[in-house]
Amino acid sequence: MNFIAFVFSLLLIFSFGTLVVLEKQSSNQRLRSSYLGHIGANRKLLSQQVSDTYRSLRGKTTVSIDKTPNIEKESEPKIPDINPECARLNLWPLIQEGKQNHPYLYQKALHMLDFFYKEQIQPVKTDVFLNAFLKKAKLAIQKQTFSLEKLSLDPSFQIIYYKMLKGTKILDENGYPSFLDVFKVDETPSRICIHHAHPLQLNALFGNKVGPLLYQEIHQNQSYPTIDLVEKVYAQAHVIPLDPEQYQWFEFGKSTHANKGKTTFIAKDLDTNVTLRKTVYLP
Repeated sequence: MNFIAFVFSLLLIFSFGTLVVLEKQSSNQRLRSSYLGHIGANRKLLSQQVSDTYRSLRGKTTVSIDKTPNIEKESEPKIPDINPECARLNLWPLIQEGKQNHPYLYQKALHMLDFFYKEQIQPVKTDVFLNAFLKKAKLAIQKQTFSLEKLSLDPSFQIIYYKMLKGTKILDENGYPSFLDVFKVDETPSRICIHHAHPLQLNALFGNKVGPLLYQEIHQNQSYPTIDLVEKVYAQAHVIPLDPEQYQWFEFGKSTHANKGKTTFIAKDLDTNVTLRKTVYLP
């Protein structure tokens, strides 16, 4: 009996030792894979940044002679990877002046949170989360420590906020964008640029019926967004239009802001599925 117990003890020790070694090797492999993925994604980010910088520089224009017959082709509009900064909802007025002074902006923020992050916020109510966010953001601004990426909320909201900040890698019916691509906090007064908005942002702002039609009118039919165009699309979709008071938050007509400046790049390493995000200022 003592011999059998001794053998089982040795086997148990050997099993634990083997488990520890395998776990260490697995951890090293994950660490190596993550490191290589970050390097690969960072190289793609650098390549995107350099290419975009060179495209912004002035150069000689060359005229190429195309001998192929001229065949008109309908070009599909290129959908941006993320919603650009000019098309994000600015929460600064809500944070500084409160929802009493900006009821339409508050309702729009609630609607967009429900549209993108309803499952992530549950079981917490959306208005409870938004009120907590606005309160903490105002305190951070007063202390001059505010940053959307580093904002500290109450423990019951922090995990929810981290999920919203991260977003998903794929924007399908089960995915959702990063909080940083939907909202912004900027002291400079700004309106939402409909012309440059991502299709999902238009869906959140105008509804799933009106958003795709409006995107098509702007980009395929080369129409500048106007109030008349928006109301026309609402009529085509047989949807009740927005309250005219809400139009003050949108930028209509030809975009007056610069396209260059603060730009966000996203790159993914296909071998490891590591995705990196980087915001830079281009000349």
